[in-house]
Amino acid sequence: MKHRTVANLSGAVVLGLAALVLTGVIPSGANGTGQTLVFNGFGIGSNDALIPASGTASGVASVGDVAILNDQLTRTSKHNGGYPIVGYDAGSCVYTRVAPDGQPSEQRFDNTYEFCAATAVLPRGSISAQGIVESKAGRPQDTVLAISGGTGSYTGRTGTVMVHFAANFNTYTFTIK
Repeated sequence: MKHRTVANLSGAVVLGLAALVLTGVIPSGANGTGQTLVFNGFGIGSNDALIPASGTASGVASVGDVAILNDQLTRTSKHNGGYPIVGYDAGSCVYTRVAPDGQPSEQRFDNTYEFCAATAVLPRGSISAQGIVESKAGRPQDTVLAISGGTGSYTGRTGTVMVHFAANFNTYTFTIK
């Protein structure tokens, strides 16, 4: 996925991470020591569009704007000449703070923030994650999201998803408990 708006990148990260858990790499009876899964997420469809908040300008990020997330989740290594799709994710990110917002430029809080929630759908169930994605100078920063629930083989799972934003795709590292 190419660099897009902060909301789109953030959402893709959240969803991609959730997809790693859902692929079935983590068995349903995994012990309490936890497992780590890594997947890539590629935006599909209209991931570049923002839905503007009422009364705001289209194409310019504003508080309340929403980005819809829609990604294919793949393995990180080639299998039979390609990177197999293991699932997909869906969700959204809402801009909660847009820089510049009156804070001094050297302050940490003079950045853009989005609240993102997404669900990854995999063959053995689904897993949901949520959290804040911070952008500096329009570029999303790597972030950690909380796994907030799951279905099927992932019912009762918790943990985190580390999202790494890159130019063409995002990498999600799930740490599942």
